[in-house]
Amino acid sequence: MHLLSVLVFAIGTLSTTQAGLRGTSPSVEMDDQKIRRLDLQSFGGNPTNRYPLNRCEGDCDNDGQCKNNLICFQRKEYELVPGCSGGMQDGSRTDYCINPDDLNSPDTPQPMPSPTPQPVAPAPTGNSGGRPDLQSFGASPPGNRFPLGECEGDCDSDSDCASGLKCFMRDNFDPVPGCNGFDASRTDYCVKRNPSSPTPPSPTPPSPTPPSPTPPSPTPAAGLSDFRLKLYWEFGYFWQEETFEREWCMQCRNNGCNYGNKIYITACSGNNQRFDFVPVDNTYILIQLHGTNLCFERDFKDIFLFNCDASNDRQLWFEKAGSFSGSRFEISPKTLSNHCITQRHHPKEDEEVELEPCSQARDGETSYWNRY
Repeated sequence: MHLLSVLVFAIGTLSTTQAGLRGTSPSVEMDDQKIRRLDLQSFGGNPTNRYPLNRCEGDCDNDGQCKNNLICFQRKEYELVPGCSGGMQDGSRTDYCINPDDLNSPDTPQPMPSPTPQPVAPAPTGNSGGRPDLQSFGASPPGNRFPLGECEGDCDSDSDCASGLKCFMRDNFDPVPGCNGFDASRTDYCVKRNPSSPTPPSPTPPSPTPPSPTPPSPTPAAGLSDFRLKLYWEFGYFWQEETFEREWCMQCRNNGCNYGNKIYITACSGNNQRFDFVPVDNTYILIQLHGTNLCFERDFKDIFLFNCDASNDRQLWFEKAGSFSGSRFEISPKTLSNHCITQRHHPKEDEEVELEPCSQARDGETSYWNRY
């Protein structure tokens, strides 16, 4: 009889405990999520049938695609994902849903400490020669930090930066023009639009010279004139989780290219800008805007349109793979020969065309172009 009483008491206690756990499951689950690190799980670039996404699932574009109070953590290749495992092994730019409380965990990228100011006055505090210190607010800065000021990050596009600034895309350890400090991460920073070199720019950069209406003396190679530049696609490519091609061509914004403009991609149409390949020697070419004196020029990893100048190494390009006269080709700059013109990852409307390591562009199947 005594043994039966013990069993009844034990069963009753277990039932009460289980009921209590069921009654408090949301908080228990949330506490458990704070402790457990889940493996990252990506469902591709636009997993509409998976929304809303759970913690450590991607790809998301905004908080509304995440479940309950989770947020979309915007990231770069190989970046840690707070509260999740596998970020340093994920070479994609997939963004994942996370618990916002995990942003304060030890593995979350923290703002860079400002260098200790030198005991001299009246130089601005923490500055070297009047240059701002680098300041990172993490891979997804709070909304009240936008637009970002000079030497502040992390930015993803020029629109994240204050007026007169651009988003300087960089790799680990790259110096940031016009800024004071050292950063081993891949954080991108807002910088002045026209720094003259990786060294600090002069306080008053010269005004750009307006483009000359006279085309340069070199002429396009036979058959390599008056064409559009289209991102190469073939069967087997899986851009944005799609098995068919959406044709993407190089274009300036607002259907017009002018001196100092950047290059973007947009859906191919009859309004796309047309180009010429102008040979400089047996190896290098200028990429010239058809009918103008404007050519591609590398500014760090960005591409701008400036006056054509065959003596300017930053305007010289060569075929890294394939052939300019063939069905596809990679385009690399003379001054950064291990990089290719790409748009970094699976293409979308109005994304910047820029330079990335060719190996990364090939991984994303966006390293090749063709005349169209």
